[in-house]
Amino acid sequence: MYQAPISYLKRLRADLATMLQKMPKSYFNEFIKTIPMDSDKEEFWFPGAVTGFEEWLNEISYTGFKDYMLTIRNKHYQKGLMLNRDWLSDAKSTAIGTKIEGFVKDIAKKYISFPDKKCQALLEANSVAFDNTAMFATSRPNLFTGSNTICNLETGTLSTAYTTSTFSDDYEDAEQLLLEMKDSDDTPFNEAPKIIAFVPVHLKGIAETVLGAKMSTYIDAATSVQVSNKYAGMAEIQINYRQANSDNDWYLINANADYPAFIKGDRQGIKSHMKDDEESKDLKYWSEFRLGVGFLNPMSIVKINN
Repeated sequence: MYQAPISYLKRLRADLATMLQKMPKSYFNEFIKTIPMDSDKEEFWFPGAVTGFEEWLNEISYTGFKDYMLTIRNKHYQKGLMLNRDWLSDAKSTAIGTKIEGFVKDIAKKYISFPDKKCQALLEANSVAFDNTAMFATSRPNLFTGSNTICNLETGTLSTAYTTSTFSDDYEDAEQLLLEMKDSDDTPFNEAPKIIAFVPVHLKGIAETVLGAKMSTYIDAATSVQVSNKYAGMAEIQINYRQANSDNDWYLINANADYPAFIKGDRQGIKSHMKDDEESKDLKYWSEFRLGVGFLNPMSIVKINN
């Protein structure tokens, strides 16, 4: 049964739209601020510091303010599928349906998870944030915070393997760093936080032992002694599936921060196309999109560096 190439494209577009609605969101999604873009780059205004209100005695105070412009650049991404004209003409509807379903599933999954891929690459590179300091650092000299030091990089205790006690110690230190961050007016950056422990797959079990809300006590792996779990239910656990098994770093994140850790510039959502060159046996189908991802707010995240 002959299948018109344009009919194949219409089905591909319809199936892709349906699949995108059903796919789970990216697991970095809660830590990403998305902004629309209408060019190859976008200037995002970031308020670095604002001093507090003062008594109105004479003139209005216009000092004690410093802001930054963060440039987000997008890139163009694509993925294509080439079909033989004879196959399309000869194939039964079931074969075509299987081909479409496989391609669409692959496209949808890779599109939804693409920000995860880019965010993970940023974490591994530890590139600079808006203040021209590495995203994870023990101080931020270019940030106007008065006498307050901003540190979002904690040296972890892991040597070869975590125990419940060492993971608990690292959580305590990281939480303290997160909650201690203040601006120049001594206003905390992370008031009323929603704390998330963002851990790789191989640290999932021990994180659930220490932070799991259902476990008021546990047996310490190092001493075999039952201890009270003072951090039970203190943080939600989310898994970073993209992190390498050899990488033991993990992150403590405030999902309620005014600005999240990452920013995504959405220039163009995914679109599907078809090219039918009648002189060729190859029919070309492809999908493409444009976006940019970068670091945004180092005050919303702490890295435990193991």
